[in-house]
Amino acid sequence: MMISALRSHISFWRQAYRNECKRRILDQIHGISGLGDGAYVLQGVIRAEKPNVVVEIGSASGWSACVMGCAIKANGLGHLYAIDPHKITEWNDGKVHDTFPVMHHNLRKLGLDKIVTIIRKTSQDAACKWEQKIDLIFIDGDHSYEGVK
Repeated sequence: MMISALRSHISFWRQAYRNECKRRILDQIHGISGLGDGAYVLQGVIRAEKPNVVVEIGSASGWSACVMGCAIKANGLGHLYAIDPHKITEWNDGKVHDTFPVMHHNLRKLGLDKIVTIIRKTSQDAACKWEQKIDLIFIDGDHSYEGVK
């Protein structure tokens, strides 16, 4: 009975520690994201599935790329290709002219620059020369039906 209670107590604190680590990751990076708690879903999928090649379409400041990159880093295998032209869009209301420096800073700050490759192109342009098998793709481009289609 006592061992069961001890295990439960350890499990509670282990989960609290993990939650704190996740919070610290997101507090270190700059930029805006509409992803919210969905970031934890992405992180969980990557931790569970352990994909080798992950592609993200639409990166902006790199919020989701940082979350996925941290999961890949924790897995000890895999690579993320973050595709975004990093130009003014309706989504960023013209407030950020070039999100590339922000994303690059965020990746460097978390030590993810070797795990995440930024491809500064539209997804259509990047697809023309793509040759790798994709294990997981996260489509978060221009947020329109036509854009995703």
